[in-house]
Amino acid sequence: MDFEIVAATEKDAKQIETLYETVWSKYEDKLKKEFFKILFEKEDSIKKQINKQGFFFVAKSNEKVLGLIRGREDFGGVAKISMLCVDPKFRGNGIGKKLLNEFLKKIGESGFHQVYLYTHNVLKPAISLYENRGFKVISLLKNFWHNEDFLLMSFEL
Repeated sequence: MDFEIVAATEKDAKQIETLYETVWSKYEDKLKKEFFKILFEKEDSIKKQINKQGFFFVAKSNEKVLGLIRGREDFGGVAKISMLCVDPKFRGNGIGKKLLNEFLKKIGESGFHQVYLYTHNVLKPAISLYENRGFKVISLLKNFWHNEDFLLMSFEL
């Protein structure tokens, strides 16, 4: 499958909104309802994030958004991945891996020395992707966010 990784623009916001709905609805039965509701970000909020986040990339094929990664500087040369997701219809094509590699390349070029993320422990494919790229689980955070358990993972550049 042919796709490219490019910086997200406001023109992508509506497709990103749809992507969030598609991706997160697959986990509806595994996540608590109050947590689940906040995952559906709307177009206006996404536009603000595109303009505010330091690193926001999308995978596209023929102008269709297939996946995204977004993150930002957190502190002292450390970056945080806020979101990585791929449309379930296009998984298995290396999109998540390419998004993650592009993000790591860009933050490395920007002088960061470490990146961390929080991921829900039900997201087994994401955890596997991160571990295969060299991320290490630092801690299991019980009832971390909206009473959900998360893993804290880190990668040294």
